[in-house]
Formats: sequence, C-alpha cells, structure tokens
Amino acid sequence: MKKAAAIHEIVESVALVPDLVLRSLYIQQCSRLLQINEQALISEMNKVLRRQYRKKLGGDQALPEEHLAPEIAQPQPTLEEVGTAPQERDLLRMLLSYGHQRIKVPFEEEDGTKVEEETSVAELMFELLALDDILFDEPIFREMYLDYRHSTNLGQAVEGTRYVTHEQEHWRSTAIDLLTERHVLSPNWKDRHKIHVKRESEVLYDALEEAVDILKERRVDRMIKERQEELRSADELGVMALLQEIMHLSEVKKRLAKKTGRVIVG
Repeated sequence: MKKAAAIHEIVESVALVPDLVLRSLYIQQCSRLLQINEQALISEMNKVLRRQYRKKLGGDQALPEEHLAPEIAQPQPTLEEVGTAPQERDLLRMLLSYGHQRIKVPFEEEDGTKVEEETSVAELMFELLALDDILFDEPIFREMYLDYRHSTNLGQAVEGTRYVTHEQEHWRSTAIDLLTERHVLSPNWKDRHKIHVKRESEVLYDALEEAVDILKERRVDRMIKERQEELRSADELGVMALLQEIMHLSEVKKRLAKKTGRVIVG
C-alpha cells in the first residue's frame, strides 16, 4: 500500500494518547490529512491497542475489541534502541580504511548528460553528511571524524595509520580496533543493526552512499520516536503539530528505506 508506512507510524503515535475521546478526535483529523478512510485507521488502532494489551498481560489471547476499556487499553510503550553508534562506527571505519582512495562519482548535468567526477572517499563522505548537517553523536567517533576533516581541508594527506600512532591512547585503540577488524559480518547484521556489509573496496561509491543513507534512516527513526514520546504530554494543538511532523518524517523514512532496500512494515 502506498501510504502503509505513514499509516503505521501515525497509528502507533496516536495510540500513545491515553484519552479515548482525544484518540478518536485525532484519528478523525489524521483521516482528513492523509485522505484515508477513518474506519481503516480505527481498525489499525485497535490492532495496536490489542497488541499492547496482550504484551501487558504477558499472554497470547486477543481481547475482543468491544471489551477494550480505555483504562486497560492505554499503551505501555517501550522505546527501542535508537542510537546510531553502530552506523557511525561503520562510517569511521570506512573513512580510516579508504578515505584517501580516489573514486569516480556519477552525476547528471542540467541537460540530462550523465558524467563522472573524481574525488576521494573522504571528500565525498564530508559532502554527503554536510548536506543534512550531520555530525556523529558518539564523542570519540566525532572527534576523530572532525580531526580527519579538518586536516583534509588544510590540504594534508591523511591515512588511517595516522591515528594508530596518535598521542591520545583512546584514539589509538579505536583506530587499531577499526583497522584490524577480523570478523566477517553475517548478512543479518544489516537487518539488525543497519550496518553495511558489502565488499566496499570494490564498490566504494555505492558502499559509502548506502552507509550514509542507513545512518540518516536511523536518525529519522530516532526523531520519530522522540516525537512519539512528546505526544504523551502535549496539549491538543501540540499533538496535531507533532502528528503532522511524524507524517513528514515517515515519508522521509520511506524514501530512505527504498534506497537502502529495507522493508518497512505498514
């Protein structure tokens, strides 16, 4: 379904509102905004509430919809891990391993002509992250990334080995850890942690673009969860503003998921 991802996020969000009357009002308003049949949203809402009820009881029995009292149906949300450390680590590993390597980046001219431009892995990474003003959250990863970027901008040739002999011990240990990873990641790591597992040395442009998109997707996930938490204490006007923001973020998430190949359950 075209709007399945947006419907899923909205219903999960409205389910966080404890008041039954307000939930009904928000479902009506979301129905108009999304141009989706109100009964379809109500049905999805009841699925969420029943799931939350079963989780609360620790049982498998589904409670009949007509018996789902508001005081019982209040969802008990559990925040999933929304940190981006695994994705940041993956990008820093790529930077230290391949940052100095030259690659050709395809792009399209205004007249539709397709051309290639040569750049380095590091320069392309800086550009892709700067497009959305992204810096790493993990302090050690951010410090090393900014140092690499600053040195490159000064015209210095930087390689990963620079950090292996760095004066700061935690920089040295991090660099050694990243540059000497011996374990081969299984394919399910991409689904579980959104970590890129292709042979990057052979397809560096595709590998880097995908790794950045996965980081962005994970950050959008986190923003959606943060807005959903804000719903719990927002007033009526605030709820509608948050719901509209969640709808926008859900569309961004859907576009990123399409690029990374991740399946979103609607």
